[in-house]
Amino acid sequence: MSFSPSELRSAIEQGDRAAVIRALDNGADIEEADMHGEPGLPLRMACFDGHLGIVTELIRRGANVAAVSRPVMRDGRSAALGNSEDPRRAVRQQNIAAQYPLGNYGDAADGAAVAAWLLSPDARWITGETIHVNGGQRG
Repeated sequence: MSFSPSELRSAIEQGDRAAVIRALDNGADIEEADMHGEPGLPLRMACFDGHLGIVTELIRRGANVAAVSRPVMRDGRSAALGNSEDPRRAVRQQNIAAQYPLGNYGDAADGAAVAAWLLSPDARWITGETIHVNGGQRG
């Protein structure tokens, strides 16, 4: 099985803004995923290659500039923990916490703090990144 780059990725690799515009007008996925399944590859490629005009075009058309990846958190919405009335929930919580190098798992405030930082002037130079707020589970 061969892997060939999309029309959008090829245009970005060539630094051809007009071809990028054509690809997007033809329905190219502006959030195309990389080989690990992480969305936002076109913007990361354009940033890495220094194609400012292409970066500007991608952002103008709605490319997600940054993202926070949300792992299992102690907020009641994580299906991995089970129903809050399930007597096995405490055991699940301990087993899941043991999977994290920090020995516990976060809560919504951990992800919110990173999102707030991304929206602050301190993160003005961060773009096209996925920040994994996961207690070191995924390096």
